[in-house]
Amino acid sequence: MIFASNTFCQRTPDEFGATAFFCFQHNKMDSLFKMIPTLAETSSFARELGIAEGTEAYSAFVKKYPLVIKSIRDKCYQIEADSLFYKFSWARAQRDRIEVTVKTMHTNSSPAKDVQFTVVNIYFNSAGQKFLLQFGDLHRYGNVWKSGNNISLTIKYD
Repeated sequence: MIFASNTFCQRTPDEFGATAFFCFQHNKMDSLFKMIPTLAETSSFARELGIAEGTEAYSAFVKKYPLVIKSIRDKCYQIEADSLFYKFSWARAQRDRIEVTVKTMHTNSSPAKDVQFTVVNIYFNSAGQKFLLQFGDLHRYGNVWKSGNNISLTIKYD
């Protein structure tokens, strides 16, 4: 599978979810990390939230970028490591379904705005157990979807 960095199989939230699951399943963290927003995209997102360029709030938002990137990477590596704790193999994991929902956040900017985020829930099973891999704050940047740092893995009980 060959990915182009500008589209990288993430034109829809469903595509993003399928690609992210593939990256975990095949231990392709470098490919997964290409799905992280760039600094320019993050700056654009700050403006979308109503944070004006040149303000202290904008500078603080942009300065957090390296910490957000580190958080995304750390969470993904921890999710990989959690497979040992949960005693399952990503390589043997079978995706059941992907569910996409949209949530709205009301900003405190002036003027106040509503910004939409997309939640991608990836349900899968491995070693006889069901799991949920969640990307809780996907956002569309141009024509591609990219993740924020709200990423989690949970075990599901029937």
